[in-house]
Amino acid sequence: MGEFMKLRPTPFAGSHDPLEAHDRIRTIERKLEIINRDEPTKVAPATHQLTGAALAWWESYREAHRGQVTWEGFLEDFRKYHVP
Repeated sequence: MGEFMKLRPTPFAGSHDPLEAHDRIRTIERKLEIINRDEPTKVAPATHQLTGAALAWWESYREAHRGQVTWEGFLEDFRKYHVP
C-alpha cells in the first residue's frame, strides 16, 4: 500500500457527475498499473481511497459480498453505481 500512497491518489467521496467517478476510478487503475499490482491485490488500495458516500457504498458492497470481492467485480459494480 505504501508504494501506491507515494503516487498521491486523490480520495473519492462520490459524485453526482458520472464523468468524475469514471475519471477517478481510471486514475486509480493507472496508478495500480504503475506499481504492477496484480488483480487480487488491487481492491484494498483502491477502496482505501473512498470516503463519504463512496465509502458507505463500499462498506455495504463488501458486507453483501462477505469479503469475496474480485477486482473485476468491484470495477463493474462501482461503475454501475457511480457511473450509471
